[in-house]
Amino acid sequence: MGFDKSFDRKSGIGASESYAAINDCIELWQAKLGLTEEFTGNEATELGNRTEAINIEMGCAKAGITVEGINEDTKRHPIHPGIFATADAFGTATINDREEKVIIEAKMVGFRRCAHWGDPRDGWDAIPEYVQTQVIQQMAVYDVWYAYVSCLMGTEIKVYGPLLRDLEREHEQIRATLAFLKRVKNVEEPAIDEKPAWKKYLAKKFKQQRSVTKKGSSETNRRIHRRLELAEMITDLGKEKDALDNHIRAEIGAMEAVETKDGIATWKTNRLGNRTLKVKRRKDDSKKG
Repeated sequence: MGFDKSFDRKSGIGASESYAAINDCIELWQAKLGLTEEFTGNEATELGNRTEAINIEMGCAKAGITVEGINEDTKRHPIHPGIFATADAFGTATINDREEKVIIEAKMVGFRRCAHWGDPRDGWDAIPEYVQTQVIQQMAVYDVWYAYVSCLMGTEIKVYGPLLRDLEREHEQIRATLAFLKRVKNVEEPAIDEKPAWKKYLAKKFKQQRSVTKKGSSETNRRIHRRLELAEMITDLGKEKDALDNHIRAEIGAMEAVETKDGIATWKTNRLGNRTLKVKRRKDDSKKG
């Protein structure tokens, strides 16, 4: 579902923004304050919107869901108006021998993102966390206890569900979202830490690997020990780099670049509509000639 253009998205957090909000994404914080332009879609989201109807139709037919209709209206949470959602569609399904109202979320996944998804039989665990948070917020806003995700992957549609509402996770997510909204209201920049703002979690089943183990020699132990030391160093450097990148983005804000005597940092929009941070060392003019 595309963004509801009649709805003021700066007034709160939409379901598609929920993962960024609970992870204190500084780009989202800046957008809500009007320091940068909010994301309103790109070629990928347009493709998803244009294939949504057939995705829902075929996915629901596969899962035995009766579609009640495509939804185009955004709704606010009944208690927390700063939290809102736009479900793609609603339907009914027979769950535990009862007819239940369900939310249907349509997704179109590129070939790289397919690896983020697991086996549909694994329910919530098979869905990437950045999609889980979106569905959790939709269920909270519409007060619906079951949901399905119809995922178009290449030439195949996989249906995940029924997904049962998890009130404990829902309340925890709402608390984190409200805390983010408070930081926006108070113009309080999110804390910079080592956790990426928009980390894409792989489905849990993809993390499980079978291994065959043998005993290593003392030389192998030395190599493993050194490898672990290097990995820790790389991790620490990566955390420092991520923190510096976030500070530089905050410094650039609505502009495109910032320069100093040592270098220049640009944060420009690419052809896909995403802003990309690049940092380059300034050329030494004294070496010319």
